[in-house]
Amino acid sequence: MAKTTYIICFVVFMGIMIQLDLDGGFAGVGAVINLVSECYRGNEHCDRSFIPRLPKIAASMGFDKFKASAMSLAEKYAPGKESLKGKVAIVTGASAGCGKETARVLLAHGCHVVFAVRNVEKGKKVLQSFVDADTVSGKATVLKMDLADLDSVESFVKEFNELQLPLHLLINNAGIMMPGLIKKRSKQGHELQFAVNHLGHFRLTQLLEENILSSNTVENPGRVLYLTSSGIEFWNGPGKDGLKAQIPPETRKYHPFFGYILSKALNTLTAREQQRRWKGKSAIAMSLNPGLVGGIGIGGPTMLDNAGPIKGAFYGWPFAHAQRSAAYGAATSIHTALAKEVVDEVRSGVTYYNNYEATVPGAMSMHPEWFDESIAKEAWERTLNVLKA
Repeated sequence: MAKTTYIICFVVFMGIMIQLDLDGGFAGVGAVINLVSECYRGNEHCDRSFIPRLPKIAASMGFDKFKASAMSLAEKYAPGKESLKGKVAIVTGASAGCGKETARVLLAHGCHVVFAVRNVEKGKKVLQSFVDADTVSGKATVLKMDLADLDSVESFVKEFNELQLPLHLLINNAGIMMPGLIKKRSKQGHELQFAVNHLGHFRLTQLLEENILSSNTVENPGRVLYLTSSGIEFWNGPGKDGLKAQIPPETRKYHPFFGYILSKALNTLTAREQQRRWKGKSAIAMSLNPGLVGGIGIGGPTMLDNAGPIKGAFYGWPFAHAQRSAAYGAATSIHTALAKEVVDEVRSGVTYYNNYEATVPGAMSMHPEWFDESIAKEAWERTLNVLKA
């Protein structure tokens, strides 16, 4: 009798908690449990090694909050409202999140920032909000670019070149995560996360390469930043046939979570190979993890608004220990864009920054070899073949 009463009370309590779970945390936990179950059974995306990685990565994200803000770092590396005068930066996705904060900080220090955004009107409103707040000392240009459409990427580059501006910073910031449980495609027919997060930025950088190399010097190189994610530690690396099944990811069953993970791993591999190809030249490339931006008390849209219940795990109470605002999430972008020591670090072999600290990708999953030079070369060549097709 006592046991039955206990069970009934527990069920009622859980029912009440679920009803009060406004941030979707319990539903998110359920989604993560399903994910763990999938990996326990094993599939083409993950295996049982996912299970011990999850708490390790979740715990490590708890240190994300104890960092400086983007604005404070900019003041450290480039003090003064005119310190970046004459510099030109392109920021993709500059109308929201980390991209918006990155643009705001650069503008506040005199940089000419080019907003590369899907919605030009929204971009102009964001820019006006900076002007109204009296935080702008640099110039700004808002241009349309949709990373899900390679034709749009090419049109953007054409418009940018017509401005006859140099290019010192290319911040490949824009991205999407789990845009739905059903597979979506880009204009050219590629899986949407692969197209936006990887292919679009790869093509953008390729088209701007000549400009960024000619605008800078070996002593003071231009910088290309690829925003990635700590989620790269969930990637299961190349298969028996290398990356054949992953670039493009058409032969694999669509999985919204691991599709995102793959696209972010490819950002990291692209940065590595880009840097190898630029050895001794007037530009450097690196990838970086900004941390988990958004969450309880922060407000605004998140990357997971169309992802279903799993949103509650990342942006609800389960990951409250790791959530941070864009003011802090953009700090790694500002650090890698402005800190002098980054040049020597990248040229000495660093290709990835986790919360503005030089880090080895794959170290947490204990598979750094999945991000080595040979895999990066293969990712590059296969991506070129996709673009040629």
